[in-house]
Amino acid sequence: MIKQFFIVLGLPRSGSTLLTNLINSQTKSFCVSEPLWEMDNFKKVKTFGKIKIDESYDINDIPNKIKSSLIKSEFDFGGYKETFRHWQNKYLVPHINDDLDFIIRISRDPIQNYGSWKKKSNWGKQYSDVKDFSDCFNSLKNLEFKKIYDVQYEKIIEEGIDYLNDVLPIKFDNESLKPSHFTYGDSFANSSKNIKQPEFNTNVTEDEINYLKENIDNENFIL
Repeated sequence: MIKQFFIVLGLPRSGSTLLTNLINSQTKSFCVSEPLWEMDNFKKVKTFGKIKIDESYDINDIPNKIKSSLIKSEFDFGGYKETFRHWQNKYLVPHINDDLDFIIRISRDPIQNYGSWKKKSNWGKQYSDVKDFSDCFNSLKNLEFKKIYDVQYEKIIEEGIDYLNDVLPIKFDNESLKPSHFTYGDSFANSSKNIKQPEFNTNVTEDEINYLKENIDNENFIL
C-alpha cells in the first residue's frame, strides 16, 4: 500500500482532538497533535506520540520530519493535527502544500462550537467575539486543496468508527480510545477511553445565534 501523509484541520473546540486520538488508536495510522502550535509556543515538542523524531529541527522542519518517519514506519497513514485560527496561521499555511496527500477537515455545529469558544474566553478576547469565530469558520470552510475529506463531529459521536470508515480512507478497526500524552488538545478528549457526548452549550445569546445564521451557511447548523 502507498503510504499517505495528511493534516487534520479544525477550529478549536470542534472535535479535532477526539478525531486525532481515534486515528492514533488504530493499528496502521498515527496523528501528531499540534506540533507547529506547540513549537511556536515552547520552541520544543514534548512528544510525537507513536513516532520518534530527533531533536535537531525547527518549526519548518516538522512536517517533513513527520512524513519521513511515516515512510520509514510500519504505518500506512500518518500526519498531524493543527487547530485553525486565521490570526495564527503564519506558520501553518506554508505547509498546506503538495507534500500532503490529503486534508481532513472536521467541523461542528457552529452554535455549539462557538459556545465552547466562549467558555475559553480566557485564551484571548477573540474567543468571545462572534465575528472572529465566523471569520475562522468561513476561512476553513472555503479552504481549497487537491483532496479534502470532510468530517462532522456530531456524526462521530452518533455513529463512531463506522462513520469514519465511510468518509475517510484510513482504516478504523478499534472503537476504544487510547489516552494520549500530547501537550495540546482538549484535556478531556486526551484522557478519555470512550467516545462521549459533549455538554450542550446554552451560553450563546440570541443576537449571536442570529449573527451566526446570517454569516455561516445554514446547512452547517443542527439546531
